Amino acid sequence: MTHNARPSHHLPPQETLLLDYVRRLDRHREGRRAVWLHLSRLKPYNRRPQHLRIAYSTLEPVAARFDGSLFQIFNGDAILICKNARVSDIDEAVLRLRYLFSDDPLLSAEIEKADPFSTWFDIEREHGELLEIARGFENARQSGATAVDPGAVDSPLADAQSGAPLDPQHFAIIAESIAGADLSTMTLRQMIYQFSDEESPLPVLEEVYVSIDALRDTLMPDFDLCGNPWLFQDLTRYLDQRVIQMLLHSNEDKWRQSFSINLNVSSVLSPEFLEFDRVLTGKARNSIVVELQSRDIFADLRNFSLARDFLKERGYRLCLDGLTQHGLAYIDREKLGFDIVKIFWNAELADGLRDQGKQLRALIEDIGDRRLVLARCDSPDAVPTGKALGISLFQGFTLDGQKPEIDGIEGEARVLGGAINRHRTAQRAVERKD
Repeated sequence: MTHNARPSHHLPPQETLLLDYVRRLDRHREGRRAVWLHLSRLKPYNRRPQHLRIAYSTLEPVAARFDGSLFQIFNGDAILICKNARVSDIDEAVLRLRYLFSDDPLLSAEIEKADPFSTWFDIEREHGELLEIARGFENARQSGATAVDPGAVDSPLADAQSGAPLDPQHFAIIAESIAGADLSTMTLRQMIYQFSDEESPLPVLEEVYVSIDALRDTLMPDFDLCGNPWLFQDLTRYLDQRVIQMLLHSNEDKWRQSFSINLNVSSVLSPEFLEFDRVLTGKARNSIVVELQSRDIFADLRNFSLARDFLKERGYRLCLDGLTQHGLAYIDREKLGFDIVKIFWNAELADGLRDQGKQLRALIEDIGDRRLVLARCDSPDAVPTGKALGISLFQGFTLDGQKPEIDGIEGEARVLGGAINRHRTAQRAVERKD
């Protein structure tokens, strides 16, 4: 039995149902476990309705499998109670949520005392503690506590976009427009640079992506394309198809160089990508890095495994994208099968250097300095902080001016090719050392 939605006016509130359920467990404690997920402690940008829905849907199958119940508290927290489930059975779902919210400061690398994200109960011994918590929630509800606004402020997607959130009707319009749009005018490239003390920054890999701002301004300027994350996710799949087709039919020499492309997991398994793969040589595949978003990966690990194995078998390199420093402790680059990991710059990274520098350096060293990219470097502090932590690869708007001014396409290709060769030589040395 799962209580997986906020109740209607005809059903008791979740807090009342929880208190009644825990009271009845007093005579049926044997084999019962519970876990309280403190989702209300996450940053507001991780407590948007869509994030909470994903969290609850991750826990629901566990409740169904182990004759349990899932309660959604007014503040966004979740309490899962199961029968005859091992800790490992429940912890698998909890671990997926940790991956989902790995960019949140709550899930830091160091847990000094109690875990701030989850509280566990062995109901045979701790029924009284759980009962007190259930009473506290019910009392808070009766005293007028209401649900927090999970998306009020502080979204990591917040940028210059404005306007009404995309709705299903206008989504169909923009999806049709994308099918016939000239994306070449909206396609941008951003270089990843390798920094060292001995020489100037070297360009090593160029990311190809569609500017969402340009897409919005061209096709639908009155709408915020990121305002509805579910529709935006679908929108990126349409963009993937068009970008793949653009690469497939392009005669531009630039595409022959090493580059990276950000795709959804489902797009890797699409007919468009299979056709793209079919016409490539093995050498060309070896020069392409496919970037996959962490949230897309952990939302469907089975499809990710299929996509990863296909890409590795065909010779592509893989980049895990979409992390902050808080997620580094929860990923194993080699086991997941990634060649590169990309984390996003944020001001907290400088604080981490001061407060947890030793731990961060150890995590970065485990990944490898030439296998970790600090991206979204939009602050003068980004590169010095990253270098102090042992990072040598950087990407961002503040670095775009670092690209050498070279006269003529041939000269640019010659320097870029030389940099790529030096980078690959260094990579092979690291691989032999590993």
